[in-house]
Amino acid sequence: MAISLITNPNATSSSHTLVRTIANLCRRAWSLEFTWVPRETNRPADSLAKHVPPDDFSFLMFEQPPCFITDLLSRDVHGPPYCKARSS
Repeated sequence: MAISLITNPNATSSSHTLVRTIANLCRRAWSLEFTWVPRETNRPADSLAKHVPPDDFSFLMFEQPPCFITDLLSRDVHGPPYCKARSS
């Protein structure tokens, strides 16, 4: 849904500031590709996203990974891969 919002031809006139901003960035003279990555396969990013208030768009840069994702990062590097249990 997010990809559809920002790649829509009318995205630059969206009522959502974030959609307009991303759409304008996409129209610059560079090549980019959007790839959907399920949250189950990118747990460190999912965990970071969940630790930020939903209305906070400030930029944060970490010198070191926050302590709450170090185990997740280690598992990304050393395995085993994440797997999601399926119900039958």
